[in-house]
Amino acid sequence: MSLDMSNLPSTRNAKLPSVYVEAKAALEKCQQVDECKSWADKAAALASYARQADDKSLLTTAVRIQARAIRRCGELLRAIEPTKPPGKKIGMGAPTDLGSARKRAATSAGLSRGQQVQAERVAAVPSATFERAVEAPKPATVTKLAEMGKKQAKARAYLESEKPPGFKDATHTLGTLNRLAEFARTANTAEIVAAMSKHERKYALGNAVVAARWIARLISHLRST
Repeated sequence: MSLDMSNLPSTRNAKLPSVYVEAKAALEKCQQVDECKSWADKAAALASYARQADDKSLLTTAVRIQARAIRRCGELLRAIEPTKPPGKKIGMGAPTDLGSARKRAATSAGLSRGQQVQAERVAAVPSATFERAVEAPKPATVTKLAEMGKKQAKARAYLESEKPPGFKDATHTLGTLNRLAEFARTANTAEIVAAMSKHERKYALGNAVVAARWIARLISHLRST
């Protein structure tokens, strides 16, 4: 695909919506990383020009085109299966060893390591989230989108990671302690006991003793770590 951005708008004329739609469709068809990088570079230059000319419509269009170009770039890179360096794990959304096919593709397209990371992180943003951010009246910048992708990758990696024994109980404990602490801050124990029947007091005492012993052990373990 040849890259022709000569029809992009000037500050005085051109139909911005139609130009943007055409650019969006063209980017979706890009199959090479270097094509996407060229789009991103020219859109960045256009955004710089729009800022100088104080043209908000042109700036919005340029920012959106740049975001889509970088996302498409990241999508193409992520489609290349990364190689795993000996003894190392592959981080989600991040480049791997310097000899990988993904890294070679990025380098041949003129991307620096930082640009490759950024592109892959933008591509990691869920499609619906990306669309909302880019189509907002003030579209998200590439830096903002990359940060969103980084958080998304971390969250996914955490969910997919192997959890230690007791993980579910730990999660349940944190929630239970939080609720109990909130209640204990204002609850009047004398009034609570006075409102109980003789049977209920005996039942509550048994459970309170068990809970108190367990909490004492928990406190001991928490303090020793």
